[in-house]
Amino acid sequence: MTQRPETQEQSIKARKSLLFESETRPARPKIERKPFAVLVRETPAAPLSGGTKAILWTLTLVVIGLLVAALATSRGPDPARRTPASAKSS
Repeated sequence: MTQRPETQEQSIKARKSLLFESETRPARPKIERKPFAVLVRETPAAPLSGGTKAILWTLTLVVIGLLVAALATSRGPDPARRTPASAKSS
């Protein structure tokens, strides 16, 4: 037994308003937020420790090494896999 679409839509909207819109949300406490420029001014600059710098430089060298290895071992584009459209344009 199916209802007409208009009646079904009205029923859905009525249930939606009963379930979701009748609930009142609790008021959230207002938090005072500082502008970004003020936060930057108040935050002291702290240099990285020697150990942290060493770790970051090591990771940098590993990433650069992986990039160079990937570029060195790649063979470039495969001419046999060219599509007919790209073959016509060249």
